[in-house]
Amino acid sequence: MLVDFVGLADRKNDFVKQYSGGMKRRLEVARALLHKPRILFLDEPTIGLDPQTRNHIWGYIQQLSKEENVTVFFTTHYMEEADRVADDVAVIDHGKIVAEGTPAELNECRNARRRVHRVNGACNSRRRSDFRRPDADDGESLERSRTAMNAIYILCLRQLKRYIRSPARIIGSLGQPILFLIALGFGFKAMFAKAGGGDYINFLSPGIISMAILFNAVFSGIEIIWDRQFGFLKETLVAPVSRLEIVLGRTLGGAIVAMAQGTVVFVICVIAGFRIANPRLVPVAIVFMFLIALLFTSIGTVFGSVLQDMQGFPLIINFLVMPLFFFSGAIFSASGLPKALQFALRLNPLSYGVDGLRGSLSNVFVFNMATDFVVLTILTAILLGVGSYFFSKIQL
Repeated sequence: MLVDFVGLADRKNDFVKQYSGGMKRRLEVARALLHKPRILFLDEPTIGLDPQTRNHIWGYIQQLSKEENVTVFFTTHYMEEADRVADDVAVIDHGKIVAEGTPAELNECRNARRRVHRVNGACNSRRRSDFRRPDADDGESLERSRTAMNAIYILCLRQLKRYIRSPARIIGSLGQPILFLIALGFGFKAMFAKAGGGDYINFLSPGIISMAILFNAVFSGIEIIWDRQFGFLKETLVAPVSRLEIVLGRTLGGAIVAMAQGTVVFVICVIAGFRIANPRLVPVAIVFMFLIALLFTSIGTVFGSVLQDMQGFPLIINFLVMPLFFFSGAIFSASGLPKALQFALRLNPLSYGVDGLRGSLSNVFVFNMATDFVVLTILTAILLGVGSYFFSKIQL
């Protein structure tokens, strides 16, 4: 594991703020190597490290370069590192390359006491194209696909770890769904039954599950603003992966977290008295839960990419999600509504998620399963594209 390599295995469960300066530098190097990049750019990677750790890191990077065909570009002020590690060296003075060559060639020039800007042909005749590895792998497309999947996996895993390591967030986000379930479910249960609507807990529970997913999914967008303000987003964007892959990793991770929170609420609803009409359709319900999570995580990505104010984000999102929830058919039946409300219900993307979830769990559809699935899938694809576009326009 990389934490073993950089000597942080015994501190891997500690917060980074408790690390020393040297430990933080080692962690930065390990993070740059997480996705096994095809090309690796390192800006003075060993500055501030002790000699033993420096030697260890360069040994690993050399091994990575030879065995994985990784091209490494690095800057350093330690001449002995360039002499010992680099295959080719370029000396830069005031932003211009004044000498190029292998370490042996540059040492020969230095030993001959020649001025740097008048190095012989062996030193400056080398073209920059010569820096390409002669043994470059022909399977670039396969390697590129593997790198993309690694990047998506790592970003997704980061979202999950942040969720698991924050029990306050898990417990706190359960408060509103539980409040609605108890206050509305049991408060209107008798009235709903007298009106001939059946068990209100059975009717309400799919809407409460959708509510838990909705809020967690949309509010995941604030993490983009957080990462932008604290510098992590900048380091992510300079990685050798496309912004589409970054968006996919973040969105998928946020959707899984929202779906996990919805699953917890689902269990609470069952404990409160919710009964599944057809257990064989539970896998279909899981698909609808995931589509709801993916759709609204994409919306959160759009707003997180456009907004820069962490205080303004919750205000704008609450202004958006509350109407979406209340006019989705989550807490009241869609039948018998005024035409204006029925029209708003059909325009609301959450309505199709609530209907698909309620239909698969309770066999009660307003639209139908195929319509719900198609609408959610199309909207999710569109909003993923929109989110990727706005994310690609982020300026740091």
